Amino acid sequence: MLDAGPYDLNDICILEFSEEDEEQFAQLIGYSLCGFEELSYVSDETYGRAKIRAIECGYYQDGDGI
Repeated sequence: MLDAGPYDLNDICILEFSEEDEEQFAQLIGYSLCGFEELSYVSDETYGRAKIRAIECGYYQDGDGI
């Protein structure tokens, strides 16, 4: 959708979606964990779960910029 479609992230960000939908979209398009944390619509709870999962999978160590 983003590569070949008529929309880019700027177009999408002005549309009205629930925070949960925006969180999921950011995950689906592959936001890094540190970038995901900085998004205004990502809850602390969702970020915490993502960070725990990254640690469990061996993809995260404190200080990593993933």
